Order: sequence, then C-alpha cells, then structure tokens
Amino acid sequence: LLRAVLERSTAPDEIALAVRTLGHALRSAGAAATDATDVELSRALEWLHAETPAAAGRSHRRLSSCLIVTELAMRSGPQAASAVAARLHEVTAAVWVALQDPLSETRIAAIGMLRSCLAIVSQREGGLGAWYEAALSRSLAGIQSYHPEAAAADSPSSSASSSAPRPIEEGGGSSGLDEAHGCLCALSELLSGELLSLALGPLHPPSPPLL
Repeated sequence: LLRAVLERSTAPDEIALAVRTLGHALRSAGAAATDATDVELSRALEWLHAETPAAAGRSHRRLSSCLIVTELAMRSGPQAASAVAARLHEVTAAVWVALQDPLSETRIAAIGMLRSCLAIVSQREGGLGAWYEAALSRSLAGIQSYHPEAAAADSPSSSASSSAPRPIEEGGGSSGLDEAHGCLCALSELLSGELLSLALGPLHPPSPPLL
C-alpha cells in the first residue's frame, strides 16, 4: 500500500503521510532495515534523476523522492543516515534537479533535502566549508540565469505561435521561473542563522574572562 501511494498518488498530504509511515517502519526494524533502506534510497534517487516532469504525476514522484531522502537522513535512525551520507554526492546533485520541478511542493521538499545534506556534512571532519560555498554559488547562478524579459516573450499572450505548450527540458523544470524560485528558496535556507553560523564559524574570538 505504501509503495502504491508513493508511486502513484498525486496528493501531497497522502505522500507525506506515507513517507512518515515508511520512516517509522524503518526505525522499528532496526538493523534489519539496512537492505530496505538501500532499496528506498536507490529508488528515490532513480526517480529524481530519471523522471522528467513532462507527464502528469511524475512531479509527485519527485516529491515522494525528496521526502523519502529527508526522512532517511534525519528521522529514520543512524543506519539510514549513514546510507544517505555514503551517497551524498548523488543526493546533493538530485537536490538541484528537484529545485527546478514545476510543482511548488516538490521545490519546497527539495529544500528539506538540502537541509538534511548540509546537516550531515556539518557533522563530518572539515565541516560545511566547500559544500556550503558550492551550494551558495549554485543558488546564485540559478537566480541570475532567470531573465523576466525572455520569459515574457515566451508567454502565451506574446504571440499566436506561443499557444503551443512550452517544451520541458530533460531533467529540468517547466520554466526558468521554477528554477529561480527553487534557487531563491535554497538561498534563503543557506542564509538562515543556523546554517550560516555553521558554515562561517564564530565571527569573533571569544572575549577573555574578566579578572
């Protein structure tokens, strides 16, 4: 039943409930959940990288995938978090795919993925450093690539030839506006107080004790 919901449901609330149930099942299974965790993570990454949002329902698979990865990383126990950490490069690459999705719920869920990735990185030796810088650069690039004038020219009202549906790029979102919104959300997350302090460390050395 969970698998059917995660694969075919188009209701975000149903998908979120199914993912929480999946996380609870994995936590309850303990060490026996290792194989199931690997299967769920692999499927989520496959959906994120292989699916395009052109057909109805595929954006909701991306939503399922984002929520599953976040659940595994943050709330399904240390073994699941370790599985995500072992494939961190794949997971972080998938974040930027999901941030371009035409479904706003998927883009918001991708922020949860980004947050979980950076939380894992922050616990590693060396800290956020280069990971944070790369995410910041990618967010700014996505925002700067959006040109409202070009988007207006492509709108249905700009010309009769624009009445045909706009093609959706393989692996990307339905428009530059989707990507710009996703990257703005990512930038907001990166500049939040907690992540910024983890990335930069203390801005001032501690004051010496008063004598």
